[in-house]
Parts: sequence; C-alpha cells; structure tokens
Amino acid sequence: MADITVDASVSTLLYKQAVRLGPVWVSTSTAYVIYRDDSADLVYQKTADGGASWASPVSVHTGSLAALSIWYDRWTPGHAGTVIHMAYGDTVTDLVHYRSLDTSDDSLGTEITVFTGVSLLDGDWTNRVVDVVRAVGGNLYIGFWADSNGGELGFYRSTDDGAAWTSRAQLADGNATDGILLMPGNETDEDDIWCIYWDRSADEISLKVYDNSGDSWAETSIATSMADDVDYYDMSAAPRHSDGHVILAAWSEHNSATADLRVWDIDGSGSITAKTNVLTDTNLGGQVAVFIDQQTDAIYVAYVTTWGASASIKYKKSTDG
Repeated sequence: MADITVDASVSTLLYKQAVRLGPVWVSTSTAYVIYRDDSADLVYQKTADGGASWASPVSVHTGSLAALSIWYDRWTPGHAGTVIHMAYGDTVTDLVHYRSLDTSDDSLGTEITVFTGVSLLDGDWTNRVVDVVRAVGGNLYIGFWADSNGGELGFYRSTDDGAAWTSRAQLADGNATDGILLMPGNETDEDDIWCIYWDRSADEISLKVYDNSGDSWAETSIATSMADDVDYYDMSAAPRHSDGHVILAAWSEHNSATADLRVWDIDGSGSITAKTNVLTDTNLGGQVAVFIDQQTDAIYVAYVTTWGASASIKYKKSTDG
C-alpha cells in the first residue's frame, strides 16, 4: 500500500505531545488514531477499509492539549474489551482528564477530571508527560507530570472503568519530569502493573513494579548510560500475550554515531534479559516503536533514520524473540 494521508491538519509538534497515539486496530479493516490537531484540540479518526481512507476527525476535547496517551483494552493480555482509554492534559484549564471511546459503537464516555493543577505546561518532554494502562485484573492507572519541576505530578487508580480516580503511592522519583511507559504486569496479583521508567538526570532506565494491594513501588535497574532526548520519546514497549512478558526497545543515545537501539525481554524484576541490538553504533537514528504479532510472537521494531528535511522510517523483524 502507498502512503496514505490520514489528516493534513495535525499539530506540527505531535512528536513532543503523545506517548501513544495508535493506530488501534480492532479488526483487519477497522482502526483508530487519536491525536492533537493544529488547533490544539483532541480528535480521533477511523478507517473501515484497512487504512485506504479515513473518516473526518471527531472531537474528543476542545481546549489546549499538551500531553496525551492512550491504551486499548485488548492490548492487555486476556482482555476482550472494546474501549480505548485516553488520558490527557490541558494547559488552559490545568486539568488532567480521562475519557473513553468504545469502539463497539464509537460512543465517547463522559470526560472525567483526574487531577486539578495550576501550571500544566506545553513544550518538550522535560515539561510534562502522561500515560495510562489497563491492568490484567481490570484496574486502570494514570501516571503524569504536569509541569517541569513544580511538583504537579501524580499516580491515580480507577477500579470502576474510569468513572472515579483516587491518588495512590507516588510513581515519580522527584519533581523533575521523567519518561514513563505504563504496562500490564505479569504478577500474581493481576492488578499489579509495571512502569518502564527513564530517569533523565541519572541516564538510567529501570523497571518499577506497582503492588496494588500494598500501594507501593519497587524498582530494579534495566540499563545505565542511557542518554535521553528532550524532544523525542526514544523508547517503546509492548506486552506479549503468549507469556505476559514486555518487550522494550530504547536508544542509548539520540542521533549519535555511537547510538545503539537496544532491546530487553522483561518478566518482572527477577527476569530482565538483554536481547540482540536492533542497531549498533548507528548515526542519524532516533525514535522507536515496538509491535508484536500476537498470533506468531514475531517482534517488529520501527525507527527513524536520517534526520533533516526528509527522514527514513524503517523496521526490523525478529521471529525468535
């Protein structure tokens, strides 16, 4: 298939604003993308013909969107739900919101305020970030920083499909914004979750495990000497449904001659296994996305090479884990 334009009126800074946008494939023909448009509003678009054409944008939130992430029920191992969960922040109202989109009938749920702040920022990844996930057991979780170093941050849980949210044990190491990827856990308590945590000040990526019943976090290092970039989110992860493991890919540096695109197989704090690099000592590289074919366990890692007026998007595939 040739490249298809989904919409020409998206934010020019989309790469600084969303941890996950989709596409969310609910069948071989139907998918959704969720994004900030060039008016700073949150919208979604849908295809019903495998991506050959896309319907007009549908409004989700009108305001001044600064941070966004999504999670689809069926990205969580064992879940057969039909809901896309959206978490996002607005710089005008200084609110962090949650809203659902049910793909069974395209109905939008009520917009829920998760957190009320005073100084939610736009800008690069050191200013704000938000992520959302559905645990294997069904709980929903949202983690976020709303400003660069002002203490507006939080970790919240919903036990009723997003209708109400309560503050839980703090995920953050401190007020300074770090990178996070919330993931379903593979623990005895199915409402425990994992967080891939990129400590920007320490240049370290770690696994944080949230104990739902004890409301506490435990941390294990994954890799050191991992230099983040403030403009690009240079890590991605996805759960593998066959065994509950998470596959993580991350660049050791951004756009550097000594940069490696590294991969790990994670099954909790006691099982973090470095796999073969996707790329080693690769200049002009950055950004990454991990996809898993849940039917065959094949792993796809996509990345960008060659920066400037034009860029190349490539991928590599592994069929042996």
